[in-house]
Amino acid sequence: MLRLGTDRFDANTSLVTLGLDSLMAIALRNRLQRELALDIPTTVMWTHPTASALTRYLLARLHPEQGPDDASRETDPAVTSPAVPS
Repeated sequence: MLRLGTDRFDANTSLVTLGLDSLMAIALRNRLQRELALDIPTTVMWTHPTASALTRYLLARLHPEQGPDDASRETDPAVTSPAVPS
């Protein structure tokens, strides 16, 4: 949606800073809602302004049995990637 290369995308940068506007936010929310079969509030992009925050929110909605710490661990590459020996 933002048409950014992976070299320019930072999951911890505000989506607005990356170029998301209000029309894109609605389109993204509608797409996520349709594809994930969730009822997502229209304010979700503003209350969860980064890709990381949005991912944690969606994971918590998709897997409510997990606590918020469990959901954030799933998206943290330091936790999911094997350790590299030094």
